[in-house]
Amino acid sequence: MDKLKKLGLTALAGSMVATSVAAGEFGVSGGMSWNWDSNDSDESGNPMSMGNDVNFTASGETDQGWTASIALELDDGTAVDESISIDFGDGGVLQY
Repeated sequence: MDKLKKLGLTALAGSMVATSVAAGEFGVSGGMSWNWDSNDSDESGNPMSMGNDVNFTASGETDQGWTASIALELDDGTAVDESISIDFGDGGVLQY
């Protein structure tokens, strides 16, 4: 009986991941900033500050007709904002 349970779970897990994106789009954008504030400085006495970020986006449609999209923002090399969304049509939207 344990072997049947394992086989059933393996088949279920395999069917859940057996989807692919038929056509998709991928985008990358970024930005940087440099600031000087002569009235304000941090503990080191440096009135300059700098920021940078890179944004990745991807979207597409699966074999089942669902729409999937993902977004990732890197700020100074660290992932600071991530999201994934799958639109199942009449079945609703899963967003994480």
